[in-house]
Order: sequence, then C-alpha cells, then structure tokens
Amino acid sequence: PNVMGIFIIKPYEDEILSLIKINNIDNANETFKLLINLFNDYIIDKDFIGIDMLRKYSQFLISQIKAYYKKNKKNIFINDRFPY
Repeated sequence: PNVMGIFIIKPYEDEILSLIKINNIDNANETFKLLINLFNDYIIDKDFIGIDMLRKYSQFLISQIKAYYKKNKKNIFINDRFPY
C-alpha cells in the first residue's frame, strides 16, 4: 500500500509491509491473522518499537478501509445485506 513515507523504520517497514495483501475479504482476514501473530511475537520479545509500528500500520489500514467503504457504500451493500 501507499503509506506516503510516514512509517519509515526499515526493519519493521519491510517485515510488516510484506504481510499486507488486501485485495478481497479472504486476503484481508489472512492479513489480519498474520499481523496478530506478528504482534504476539513482538510482545513475547518485548519489542516495543515493533508493537508501536504495527499499531500505526493497523490504524492506517483501518482508516483506508473506512474511506473505501464510505466511497463505495452503495456498491458494497445490496438490499441492506452484506453480499458475502
């Protein structure tokens, strides 16, 4: 994703961005499972910088998903039901 250069801490940037692949709902579920596993690994290692970086990427992804939803609301919902 285009992160506009706001999260540049190289070891974390490469590790986290390699996991982020959101093209459809299945990829999104898999991506968030991988990110949760990485978060747990950071907690076990007491890597507070990694935890904070993962939080920032997660907040960025959530804001991007919300923006996409608001823009494409009429296409996502059909008869007030989620199409999946």
